Amino acid sequence: MKNYIRWLILITILLGIFFVRLFKRTYSFSKKIFKNKEVVEIEFTSLDNKNINIKKEANTWKVKTLAKSYPPNENLIKELVEKINKFELLDVVTEDPKRYEEYLVNEASATVVKIFFKKEKKPKIVYFGKTGGFSFNEIYVRIEKDPKVYLAKGISSFNFKNYFYEFCDKTVLKSNVDEIETISIDFQNKILSFKKELKDSTTSWINLKTSKSVELQKIDNFLRLFSIFTSDVILEETDLEDVKKLKIDFKIAIDFKDKSKIELTFYKEQKIRDIPVYPVKITYTTKPSSVEVIGVEDIMYGVYRYKYDDFTNRITPLK
Repeated sequence: MKNYIRWLILITILLGIFFVRLFKRTYSFSKKIFKNKEVVEIEFTSLDNKNINIKKEANTWKVKTLAKSYPPNENLIKELVEKINKFELLDVVTEDPKRYEEYLVNEASATVVKIFFKKEKKPKIVYFGKTGGFSFNEIYVRIEKDPKVYLAKGISSFNFKNYFYEFCDKTVLKSNVDEIETISIDFQNKILSFKKELKDSTTSWINLKTSKSVELQKIDNFLRLFSIFTSDVILEETDLEDVKKLKIDFKIAIDFKDKSKIELTFYKEQKIRDIPVYPVKITYTTKPSSVEVIGVEDIMYGVYRYKYDDFTNRITPLK
């Protein structure tokens, strides 16, 4: 009975220590070094080894690589900036440079991030190392020109471990499909053309080659693709063997009510990191009023097999 009570007391003490450490942890100090500072630029190397520059220009963020500038993934960048502002140093772990490798904050192993703030000429350079702390929700970091290794929280190296295109807006087209008037599809050596007609308050779609009505459900299934069409990746020239040798697979031309025309070109399969990817480009005359988001013409987007199949499987019933 005495042993039982001793074990019960020991377990109670250990649980008390655990919850105090987890929920009411105290540190030698706590310092939010980036609080109330306006982030205007972030530089780092992405998961696919591209030099990324996320920069605020005239209140608009741009994602830049050595090759091109891209519209931003607004939500992801907003989250990144918020995490930087919440970044908090907790404890000093060591000041010995010989131990940098142990915490993965040396030049070779750290995730190195340059953070620029408004009205400050020089960036803060942070070396993000491995996760750690009592709950492993913290991270070891080093700040340039400061020899100390800190335990910190608020942001980690994982927030920068994305392919470059995840920081970009990958939306190719987001539109009101009710405003689409005609569709032309160049698919498997056939041209399929359809026009919307409104008669006696009833909408129908006509196959322009046969002059016959098309089953509305088949057209609706196809049009639904353009309510929001988001690519899976963005491709730069360095990702492709030879851009000029890309072969067209099929094309889709869409005419909107305001006479604007959008064309999507799908190219044949490419291998990116041994994964099948289908490049996609968009061209248009003017942006239709019914289009909320439209991709950039000089960007090569890409979709994975499942999304490529989604398009071809919805085109096939229209043949």
